[in-house]
Amino acid sequence: MANGENKTVSGFERFVFGLTRAFALVGAAVLVILIAVIAVKLFSPVEGSEVSYSDVVESLNNSEEIPDAGESGSDSWGAIEAEVPKNLQVLFEGENKNVLVGWIDQYSKSQQEDFLQNMSVIAEQAERNGKDPIDAINAYAPLKFAKMSSDEFGEYKALATRAGYTAAIFGLFLILSILSLTLVMLAIERNTRAA
Repeated sequence: MANGENKTVSGFERFVFGLTRAFALVGAAVLVILIAVIAVKLFSPVEGSEVSYSDVVESLNNSEEIPDAGESGSDSWGAIEAEVPKNLQVLFEGENKNVLVGWIDQYSKSQQEDFLQNMSVIAEQAERNGKDPIDAINAYAPLKFAKMSSDEFGEYKALATRAGYTAAIFGLFLILSILSLTLVMLAIERNTRAA
């Protein structure tokens, strides 16, 4: 437009500005909801190798084979990097200690902690339900080993999933920023026009 012309808003421009404003507001609201949902997914625990007490009871009824402890000549917790819960220290004395070390000494510290914490819960639940905790532990071990080895790349898969969620949140924030900038530009345009 030339400098002398009156800057008025046509009906079409009003329609387009209104439509753009509505789209930006609805889009921003949807993006905020999506960001919240993805953030919940990002910070929720990844499906792990948890073994429930009901799985152990079912296994006890089916009487699965107890895993071999392997060779372990020491009578200490030295090969286990994770802290052994108190209730398991009582149950795994003497030769039983060698069995536990043989079961988990090849795993990383985090896997050992997961194994021992889950085993501790199973032993406590067995005692509360009047079952022999050693039988429950013997039924627990093969179930846990199967879950731990079923997904060899589980940690990498979880890391990739979290990276995907993080990238999605970042992308949604970028789109939200663009929509917000559009709303700001529309407000500036509206305020600089003559009535």
